[in-house]
Parts: sequence; C-alpha cells; structure tokens
Amino acid sequence: MINQLAFGKTNHGRTLYGRATRHRRVEHCCIGALAFYLSYRFLLTGEFLEFTDEDWVRNERWFNIKLLVDVNGSDLCKEMQNDLYGKHVKRVLTSNNLMCAKVLHLGRNMGAKILDLLEAEGDKIRRMGQWNPSVFDNSYSSKLPMPAIRKLAGYENKVYFNTRTTMYPNDLLRQSTPIGRWCYAQYNNLVARIAETDESLSTALSFLRFMCDLNDVFLQDTAAIFVKLPDRCNHPLFQCMQVFDMPEWKEYVSTMKRALEGEDNPLDASLEAVMRGIQQYHAANTMAINQLATDVQALKVTMNEVGQDIQDQRLDQKRQLASTFMGVAKTLLESASGGAVTLQAIEKGIEKESNQLNEEEEPTASATATRENSWNIKEGKYYLTPRHKTLYDLWDEWHGQGYYYDPEGGPDGRDKEHGSKWRKHIDGQHYSRTKRVVAAIKCYCERNRLKVNEGIAHLDECYQSTNRSVANLVRDLQKKGLLEKKKTRRKTVAAVAAAASTNEESV
Repeated sequence: MINQLAFGKTNHGRTLYGRATRHRRVEHCCIGALAFYLSYRFLLTGEFLEFTDEDWVRNERWFNIKLLVDVNGSDLCKEMQNDLYGKHVKRVLTSNNLMCAKVLHLGRNMGAKILDLLEAEGDKIRRMGQWNPSVFDNSYSSKLPMPAIRKLAGYENKVYFNTRTTMYPNDLLRQSTPIGRWCYAQYNNLVARIAETDESLSTALSFLRFMCDLNDVFLQDTAAIFVKLPDRCNHPLFQCMQVFDMPEWKEYVSTMKRALEGEDNPLDASLEAVMRGIQQYHAANTMAINQLATDVQALKVTMNEVGQDIQDQRLDQKRQLASTFMGVAKTLLESASGGAVTLQAIEKGIEKESNQLNEEEEPTASATATRENSWNIKEGKYYLTPRHKTLYDLWDEWHGQGYYYDPEGGPDGRDKEHGSKWRKHIDGQHYSRTKRVVAAIKCYCERNRLKVNEGIAHLDECYQSTNRSVANLVRDLQKKGLLEKKKTRRKTVAAVAAAASTNEESV
C-alpha cells in the first residue's frame, strides 16, 4: 500500500510517499486496521452506494472526501480536527501505561524505537522518518527501506510470505460487505467505459481497485481473527454485518483455519512438485536404512557368537597341544630311569594324556551351566549383571539363554518356579527396572509388529544414549508411553486406623 503525502512540515514543497505492508500477526496489521475502519464507516454512512459512472468521471464529486471524518456529520469533505482523534490516541496510550509526548506523530516516534529494538540498520531507521536529498527518492517509493518494513511486519529474512493473504474469499462473500456492495460493480463499469471511449480515468480506477483489494483484506483478516483470536469475535463490528451469518462465511473460516495451521509456504521449493515421487523414494530409503541398521545389529550378534566359537576352538587347540607336550614329557621322565624311548611309547603317552584330559573336561549339563554362569552364580546364589553393554545381553540374561545360559531359565524362569524367594539378596529396584524394560521391549514389538531382535535393535539406540543406565532407560520409555509410571504407595485409611488403635492399646 503506497500513501501519497502531499502536505506536511517535512515536505518542503515536494510530494513524499510512504509504504505499508501487511503484518504477520493480524492484530498488528495496519492495513487490516484501515480495512476495518473503512468497512465500519461505509456501513454507517452508506457512501458511494448511489454513485453512477458519471459521478466517478467527475473527480470533484468524490476526490476531496477525507479519510478521517465525523460519521455523525453531514460534510464528509471536512477534515477532522487533530484534537478529536489525538485525544483518543492519548487515552489508549494512558490505558497501556505508555508515555509519548507527540501524539499526532505517534507512528514516527514509536516506529523508530521499535526498529531500534529490532536491531534494524541505523540508516534504514533514519530513512523511515526522513528522505534522502535526491530527486529519485523524493519522487518515488522504490527506494523505501523494505528490510526495515519487513522487520516491523514480523519477518527477519528477505523472503516475505503471509499465509492469510493467499486465501481469497468467493464473490458472494466479497459482494456482501459494506465495501463490496458498490466497489466491484462500479469498477467493472469503469473498465468497460474506458474500453469503449478511451477516456483517461486512472485516478478513479486506481481508487476502486484499491477498495476491491482492501475488501479482500477485510475478509481475510476477519477470518484470521476468528481462528487466532476467538475471544474478539463478539466485537460489535462482527455482530452488525450480515456477511458473518452466511454459511459461506463459516466454510471460508474453516479453509482459513486449515491454511494457518499448515502454514505452507509456496515460496519454498516443493520437492514433490519439482521431482515427482520424491516423498515415496524418501520413505523407501528411510525404511531401507532402518532395516539395514537392524541387519547390522544382528550381524554384530552373529559375529560375537562366531568370535566366541573361534575362541573356544583356540582353547581346544591349546589343550590338545598341552596334552601332547605333557605326554612327551611324562614319557621322557619314565625313560629317565633307564627305559628305552621309542616312537611307539611316545604315541601311547600322548594318547593316554589326551584321554585323561578329555575325561576331566567333559562336563555335565549342570556343570556347564555353572561354569558358563560363574559371573551370575556366586556361592549358590543368582545375581543380576549391574550394567549390560547392549539390550540383547539384558534380554538373554532375563530369559537365561545364549551367553547367559541358565538351566532354570534365568530370572524369568526362577520367578515362575520359586516366586520371589530366590531373589531376596538382589537389589529390588534394579530387578524391578530390568523387569519393566523387558516388558517394554515386548510391548514395543507387539505395537509395531516386529520380531524381538528387530524391536531390541530399535530400543538399543535409546539405551546407548542413556549411558547404558537401566534407570534412565525406564524414564525414557515412560515418556514414550511404553511404560506406565508407578503410583506412589500410600497407607490406606484402614491401615492408619489400625496403627492408631495399636498405639492406643500400647499406651
């Protein structure tokens, strides 16, 4: 919106111009405020309703009508005295505890201070209040400091986009407003007249075009207020206009609500519009990456098992090598007494030592379980590992499988077989947290229809981020809704009464 400033104490005989843009927040928009004012004014005065084409051709019939007038008076070409609206401005400032001496130039003073707080450039602030002494800048508005104007409108970057300005109402709503009842028909009549007679009616045509645009602003900002500021919908301005009772208006407000909630910026490059199917490819890549992470985690587990097998094979090789040397050594010791050392005697000694070693190392099932669980079973009692490297280890230990093989099925099997008797020596809080983590893994797998290994792979990332702390993991799982928070235990009324009666009896 461009304002022509023909008269003023800073003009010095020149015509100055001002520019305004729509604010991102509807309650701060100066153009919306002008649209509200004119809509309410035309509702009360009924101006231009009876105008014809001949009235618009003659500029003296309408050009001298003032913007600020007394709507209760009959002369709309009479200027409103400064004191009339200056008192109202001062009253508003006082009610908000704002001190400003220059009421009539409120925007020029307060605007500079606001720009200063927004850290706008100093030369841009000065240009907002006073033009540079050049002919071009004194005659046109193309050199106005738009970065500073954008900051005042709520935008920090160079790209200006206002969602509500893209939501245009339909023709029925436009023609049902106090401005729309006359501006569209008279604008179209002037366009047709210019096409037929080649008359120069640029002034009247520009004014009517501006009124049409301002009418859209009125409907757009009102719909935005209905969505963003519903507590202001009971203002008398919205109660006395029939346009806000139409079913088309409710539909338009719903459309505006969806747009403001989405806040889609058409200035941003839409990947889907530039490259068709990019969103589908992105989703497929995301699924592939997740599956790859699961496969990698499974590969790690497999490699750990392979590494354990290789270690066991090396131990067996060392045992066999040791038995060979022991057989040779014993044979040599026996021959030291005077017996002959033959190759057959050495082979018999090695075979005898190997058989004896195999008989000593061949364990029973219970002995194997005891050896493999030497880190869990101490002095005949089963203990939980304080901190696991991965959730896979926690899961295997709870069920007594894999690296944590337990013939009784780990804590899960011992609970089913012995109840809570076997774990009186275990930290109850650590046991409870471990049990809740296992339950959360089951819940996550059921909810997402995943296998146990896949579910553990997803949750193991969260476990690693908590520094492998079961307590921190439980809190994270509670936030994600996989676990419910335990209710604090409180004494019941019956328990308190029984304790009180016991105390009275003891007294």
